[in-house]
Amino acid sequence: MRIFLTVCFLTALFPFLTAQNILTPGQLIIFKDGAQVRQKGIVRFIEKVARIDPQYDLIPESIEVNHSNEFEINYVRFLMDTVKETRQVSDWRDVIRANRKATITVVYEIGQEFDEVAGEVRMIDEVAGIFVLRNSKDNDIFIPFDQVRQVMTDTIASYQVTHTVLRPSLEVKMNQDIPFAPIEISGLMRGFTWDATCKLRLVDEKFAMYDMTALVSNEAGDFTDVEVQLSGNSILDEIDSQNQNAEMFRAGKATFRKGERMILKLASTKHEYQQQYNSSIPWNGVESARRNEPFPVLHSLKLTNPASPSVACTELAVYNETRQLISMGKLESPGAELSLIDLGMESRIKVYCEETEMKRFPKPVKIGEKNYNKMDISGKVTVVNQYPEIVSIRINRSLFGEMTDIGGARWEQSTTNPLEHTLYWIANLKTAQSKVFEYQYQALIPQEE
Repeated sequence: MRIFLTVCFLTALFPFLTAQNILTPGQLIIFKDGAQVRQKGIVRFIEKVARIDPQYDLIPESIEVNHSNEFEINYVRFLMDTVKETRQVSDWRDVIRANRKATITVVYEIGQEFDEVAGEVRMIDEVAGIFVLRNSKDNDIFIPFDQVRQVMTDTIASYQVTHTVLRPSLEVKMNQDIPFAPIEISGLMRGFTWDATCKLRLVDEKFAMYDMTALVSNEAGDFTDVEVQLSGNSILDEIDSQNQNAEMFRAGKATFRKGERMILKLASTKHEYQQQYNSSIPWNGVESARRNEPFPVLHSLKLTNPASPSVACTELAVYNETRQLISMGKLESPGAELSLIDLGMESRIKVYCEETEMKRFPKPVKIGEKNYNKMDISGKVTVVNQYPEIVSIRINRSLFGEMTDIGGARWEQSTTNPLEHTLYWIANLKTAQSKVFEYQYQALIPQEE
């Protein structure tokens, strides 16, 4: 277990403060799988010993007690104390406990009938699950809790019940007899987790705002007005060796309640971006069967270094200039110098490919262990822009054979097989504009065995 503890020395005493054994949390460092809390306050010592309520379920090995230079700590002992707590009533048993000093009327079930009795609660047996009600005739009536159906009070009812619970405490002994001393304790606890959530807002045609927030889940306890920092490290379960120097985000002051989730702002940065549209036409033989079926067009955004290398969003919401949601994108290569945001398929840009057989050679061609039918092919790629803006799209066409006329296309040859080629075109289209690209090659179609 890796533990980060910071020693903070408090050097001033405040005699006007009253003694207390509950410290005030002042700072939270929230990791991916837990948190470190720092609490401080003025503690009362009686005969050099003080009891401190840690308030939270701190991991004992991680606790450190810090103090001023005016005294030394002899030991810190972990104990369990009985503490009285007050909570809202939750069932009839709690209602009877909370109003045991008042005159109450109880409706309870006896077999198939109901009875009603008024009086004062004289005794409660938690183990047996019964209570004793003494009526106006000084008769004691024993009633099981699970048979109570209604409770009414003659006065204003109490809705809070006090009960005793076991809670951990720290016993601290110092080497001097000082009645009041400033103490700070820090320690790790489970119950906190957080994940980065991101939003990209397109400001104009060139720049976008990248906002990173943290979605924090708290099952550890209540914290009021504490300074919060967030780290991309995992500190308790799985320590990420690659993220030991993860960036620390300062989120300012915040108030947490147990069981709640909160969004904290981490960073907001401005970046250049480019809209990208790509369509790839794979090699499936002669493309005659797809002349009326468009090939998919992938829409993406290329950003310059939008995220922290240690904390990045794999998914993010993308908004346009009017703050309307465009898409829920996926961030590829987060933290790299250039990151690509996948926005999914764009159906308003159509790409078609049609090929026609011009000539078939009578003799097959043998390459390696395989025989191929050779034919002259004339191809045509058509792209149509139905998007309400000017777009720039790259169309890739994979081929297998020998190129004869690539027209205005650019050409990439495979480094592993000289017969594998990729033609590509860059088309800039206005709204409702279309373009046609033509090419010719000698295709090699594998013979069926």
